[in-house]
Amino acid sequence: NYLDLSGNMNYPVSRKASISGGAAYMKQDGDKINLDLLTCRARFDWLFYKIRGSLVYNYYDRRVFQEHIRSHAVNIELARRF
Repeated sequence: NYLDLSGNMNYPVSRKASISGGAAYMKQDGDKINLDLLTCRARFDWLFYKIRGSLVYNYYDRRVFQEHIRSHAVNIELARRF
């Protein structure tokens, strides 16, 4: 058995800010394989004068047989244009 789903969205809050997100899910069951994978991302981007910023949240959840890995990460990115 095999299942693969994914989706993305983007919402412009204003001319200088936007929110986006995405998720993907994969499941495989069969002989010698048992995979369950979920990934999600949420992102907030903004522009303040010449400084561009992003706040990103990532989630990762993978199950393979008896192994279970779960991860959360938050990243902040700042860049200035010259």
